[in-house]
Amino acid sequence: MKKIVLFSLAGLLVMAASLGAKAQDLFPILLDGKWGFIDKAGNKVIAQQFDEVSVFSQGLAPARMGGSTGKWGYINTRGKMVLNPQFDDAGSFSSGLARVSNLELANGKFGYIDKYNRYVIPAQYEEAGNFSEQRAWVKMGEHFGYIDQSGKLVVNPQFEECGDFHEGMARVRIGEKFGFISIFSNAKLVINPQYEAGLDFSEGVAGVKTGGKWGYIFKNGNVAVAPQFDGVQNFSGGLAAVKIGSAWGYIDKSGKFAVNPQFDDAGEFAEGLAPVKIASKWSCIDRKGRMIISSQFDEAKKFSNGLANVRVGPVENPQWGWIDKSGTYIWEPSK
Repeated sequence: MKKIVLFSLAGLLVMAASLGAKAQDLFPILLDGKWGFIDKAGNKVIAQQFDEVSVFSQGLAPARMGGSTGKWGYINTRGKMVLNPQFDDAGSFSSGLARVSNLELANGKFGYIDKYNRYVIPAQYEEAGNFSEQRAWVKMGEHFGYIDQSGKLVVNPQFEECGDFHEGMARVRIGEKFGFISIFSNAKLVINPQYEAGLDFSEGVAGVKTGGKWGYIFKNGNVAVAPQFDGVQNFSGGLAAVKIGSAWGYIDKSGKFAVNPQFDDAGEFAEGLAPVKIASKWSCIDRKGRMIISSQFDEAKKFSNGLANVRVGPVENPQWGWIDKSGTYIWEPSK
């Protein structure tokens, strides 16, 4: 079942252009138990004052105040609360709309608001996703379908599970099998449900699992890389992390290894670097597998806009910081 996670300590990155400071150049920090934002130089732009935050998108970011029982509102890139805290759940803006839920309205069902806090699509869904490629998945009753930005059902609820549209394709589950629908064919099934699991399309291919092994397919359903791996990730920059046995490496789109399996865990390439785990520590490698940032982190996320989110300390008591591509801390780990 597809869920939207509002914020993860593990690598929330800020996206999209916005008012005031550029939102893509803002990075969330946790200091003394409160959330704020810094710029790429490590300067504090929005003072820590929020109990929880999510990504900036289209100039606004969800932010929660009022402790564990507090409500979500929306802030601009100056830190001003422009939509007052009133929601029990709130997603990022996309296509000018954000999914929200208020327990005092329609028994907590989801609807969509605009930036003026007007319900453009009434609260009526058990679950809902953010808009992606002008479509959003919604749950009505026991099944999932898709709506457009007017709230019109463009795909009737019929799936047990579904994902966002990526590159015109969306992953769906009927019964126990996954297939894909296309936005270019009136959202009809173009790849019949036949896979045990599947990933979203990225760079023209999607990871799928069949017969207990993972491979990749093209948008027409033809095999791009034959099923042979014990785990896969999306392609990014022409390479994808794949697992053989207990070791992760990287392949190109022909299925040839660009970096041989040798890592205990691995992440996607971004901006020329990828996080990898050796024993208990994470580092960063380049596309040739060379160690660029030495093993020193307990967790590391992919780079975005020149910085990467890294964790030191145990998961139960983490401290998160930001590093640049040289491995230098722009923001020392804090909590």
